[in-house]
Formats: sequence, C-alpha cells, structure tokens
Amino acid sequence: MVSRISGGMVAALGLVCMIMCFSGLSGAIFNPAITFALWITGKLSNRKCILFMITQTLASVMCMCIIWATFPTVNISTWETMVVTPPPGASSWNVFFTEFICTFILTYAAFAMAFEEAESTKTSGMSLQAVEDSAGLVVFGSNPQSKMGFAPFAIGKHGVGYMV
Repeated sequence: MVSRISGGMVAALGLVCMIMCFSGLSGAIFNPAITFALWITGKLSNRKCILFMITQTLASVMCMCIIWATFPTVNISTWETMVVTPPPGASSWNVFFTEFICTFILTYAAFAMAFEEAESTKTSGMSLQAVEDSAGLVVFGSNPQSKMGFAPFAIGKHGVGYMV
C-alpha cells in the first residue's frame, strides 16, 4: 500500500536526484515557481520563461501519460496518492498560505544553491541535507507545482476536488 507520505518522499528524493544530475546542464529548472522567480529577478528572459513553463507543464502531462500507459491496471487509490488534495475543512486561505510558504522554501533552497559564492577550497555553502529537507517539505507539503498537481488532474477521471 502506497501512502501519501511515501509518495511524497519518493517524489522529493527524485527531485533532489534530478537537481543534482541536471543542474550543470540546464540549471535544473523543473518547477514553474523557480522559473517565475528567475524571471522576476531578471535572470531569465521573457521568452525563456514562457517556453520553460509550457515545457514543464507538457512534460508533466507526458510523464503521467507514460506512467498510466505502463501501469494501466493500477488501483485508483494508488493514483490518488500522486495528487495532493486539501484536507477536509481547509479553507482556500489555508491552502494558499501553505503553498506560498512551501514555494518560498523551495525557491530559497534553489537560489541558495545556484547563486551562493563559495571558494573552491570550501565545501558548498548550503548542505545537501538542507536541500533534501526543503525539497521533501515542498513536494509533500504543497503542490500544485506543476508535475504532481496538474498532470494527474488533467488525465484522471476523478478530478473533482483536486488542487490544480
């Protein structure tokens, strides 16, 4: 049985691995929140910002379609663990505030890794554990940050009530 916690941890560790693998190639910009933050700070052009956001959304849908095609007989409860839904009784303000705080933590961790000055004789300024903790909190605690929030909703039959 897949729980929401294990689903969140798998996604968080996968995100950390992708960031470590692809940061030297493309900057590891996998999240529209990071893309938007880079655009706001002037580190990304208008054209690249729009293209990145379109690509991120299309890639999330494509990945979910590949997973769905690979495992067509999976129980609906397993699919529901991939989508973060607000708890019963949560107001829109609670959901927005949680998303805002968790996105801030993700953006802070990404900017600290990308723009911190460190001498070559020192270890990196921000520890890997701090980035893993931040990514785990963000992936488990928030979303709709494209991949886990939008794609399952877009291709799922039971999209009512899911955060998009």
